Amino acid sequence: MGFVNPYNFAPFPAEVRRNRAWGHVGPATTREGDWFHEEGRALYSGRIEVQWELKTPLQLPPGDALHEWWDPGTSTVRIPGSSIKGAVRSLHEAMFNGCLRIFDEKYIPVHRMPAVSAQLDEDEEWRLALVTRAADGLPTALRLTDKLTFVSAPALAQVMSSVPTTGDVVELNIDDRFERPLPNGNRRYELPEPTVERVTQRGEVQKILARDRALEGCVFIVTSISARGKHPISWAAAELTDEVHVVGPRDAPALRLFVECAEGTDDRRRAIGGEIPGWQQRATFAEVRKGPLLGRRIRQTGLLFAGDVVWVRLRHNDDGPQLKEMLLSQLWRHKGEHEAGSAWRVGGTHLACKPGEEGEGLCLSCATFGSIDATKKDESDGESVGYGGHVRFSSATANGVSSQVVTRAPLSAPKPSAGPFYLRGLNGATGRTEGDVASHWGSEADTGAKLRGRKFYWHSDPDQQSKHWHESGATSARPRYKAAPGQPLAVDGVRVVDPKLGNGRPTVLTGSVSFDRLPMPAVQALLAAIVPQRVADCLETHRHRSPAVRLGGGKPLGLGSAVPTVAAASLWTVAERYGSGPRRIPPLLDVEKLRAIVGQVGTPPLGQLLRLLDLDGLSRDEQNHVSYPPALSWSAFGTKDFAESYQFFSDNNGLQKAKGKVKPFTTLPLAGDPQIIRWEP
Repeated sequence: MGFVNPYNFAPFPAEVRRNRAWGHVGPATTREGDWFHEEGRALYSGRIEVQWELKTPLQLPPGDALHEWWDPGTSTVRIPGSSIKGAVRSLHEAMFNGCLRIFDEKYIPVHRMPAVSAQLDEDEEWRLALVTRAADGLPTALRLTDKLTFVSAPALAQVMSSVPTTGDVVELNIDDRFERPLPNGNRRYELPEPTVERVTQRGEVQKILARDRALEGCVFIVTSISARGKHPISWAAAELTDEVHVVGPRDAPALRLFVECAEGTDDRRRAIGGEIPGWQQRATFAEVRKGPLLGRRIRQTGLLFAGDVVWVRLRHNDDGPQLKEMLLSQLWRHKGEHEAGSAWRVGGTHLACKPGEEGEGLCLSCATFGSIDATKKDESDGESVGYGGHVRFSSATANGVSSQVVTRAPLSAPKPSAGPFYLRGLNGATGRTEGDVASHWGSEADTGAKLRGRKFYWHSDPDQQSKHWHESGATSARPRYKAAPGQPLAVDGVRVVDPKLGNGRPTVLTGSVSFDRLPMPAVQALLAAIVPQRVADCLETHRHRSPAVRLGGGKPLGLGSAVPTVAAASLWTVAERYGSGPRRIPPLLDVEKLRAIVGQVGTPPLGQLLRLLDLDGLSRDEQNHVSYPPALSWSAFGTKDFAESYQFFSDNNGLQKAKGKVKPFTTLPLAGDPQIIRWEP
């Protein structure tokens, strides 16, 4: 039961070459190191009429942005020129070794802690703390505890008069706890048979804290049990002390880390998606069950309020304690290592061009489309330093289109946290420290692993895929862009344009691209990025390719595949503008012209890139198997449970277990590999 991951990568080039741009009036003289200096001073302006024929449905943006794209009166779709420009520029950068213009250099992913690493005990100075005051969703004062004990969750639920809730304060027989040694040589205290004499429920606790009155007893923290498996369920509990930590400026790094770790939680995604009302004003709760109701946990939204309970670790300096780390559960999240823009991950010449740097130069993409260095400010007026682009894109429109409104399957912002998919050079072999996860950034397996390259999505018709699996007996085989019943974070009311008109003819969008004062090789490179078929046609080994591009949203779901063609094009020099008039652009990018461009930018990864762009880059069987890692067999395609990928990543993360055992470590095949289907989840 293999599958094809929806995306793969075109490798980064060995280097990004930068040269002096030609400017907007042309250089007075040319010199070695200029872009295309051998072409002389001729600069060309022109206009290209482009048609994009849809091959799969086109997703229009949900919400307020829809009116910019859609006219319901005439059933006209209008893709803004800025959106098309972004797609063309991204392809130009990959095709001609451009810099990483849209790239978060500071990005470091956050990972779930593996179960074997969760040994928070007294020896490691972890303590529970009650948030007594908070502002702007972060604690300003913490009441610390001692006598850390793990209390049986089912037993506590039976003896409490109300549902155990994080933030309740109880009078607990904590002195009856007993010490149990752990396999790793540490110890922890447990209380399998708790008794409770008094309960101050969370709501009353908040009132007491607001009045600054005394509060005595034990607090406990209810957490998710999804990672517990068959292990007994217990809640961490501890006795309140008089020790209060006032959160100050020195604690800012720990608070910032806490917020960053909460960014990717399912609770936060649901909250931002509108499924958790009031989450920004107060704590909200989720029930925890294993059969019976065991308790209520605070949702992990990244915000904390008075009455919440957290794990903390303090560093005791000469000038007082400092908050070192703060967690919402033993098995929570931790930050990886090595920023995306570091030499460890990318480095070299690949980061964004800086037009303000004297003698730095620009890559061909920045010299064509423009570049800005927001880190450099002109002290006189505060404006950013930049280089103006030479290319303008009109909107692309189609009238009288056929469309439908769907509940779209969930999508989240891309986060390259899955090491085996986004990194190359990880080693999942045995012999690492117990608890080390090979797929995590900064693991012992991560010895200089590099980012794989630029991400592109395979072309695979989701409606054709749905038809295939329906005919194969999958009763719920809806297209993968349509949400399954009960699927969380689905988006209602998303309009998608059909690739066919009502009369069965293809949906074709038309628009134009204007350019001003480009050298001829830059004109040809621009045309190649607009219509990548031009590159395939001049390479003997890739003339069979049918490259397509992506427009609109929902790319991971198979939406927005379109084949561009040039309907008409003309260009002129300044002299021709006022003299003989415009002339037609040569229709083909031949081998010699491509060789001239490559001679300046370096050899790009055209083989892998053209396969990723190819409508038939995957076989028909492979196209039918495009999916994020499925949790069930393909007979369940289109169901909520089929789409739950987290189990695959948990089962294939290269976790170093005890006694030399190691979990499987599954890496993404290269885009150039003959066989793309590899995995058996």
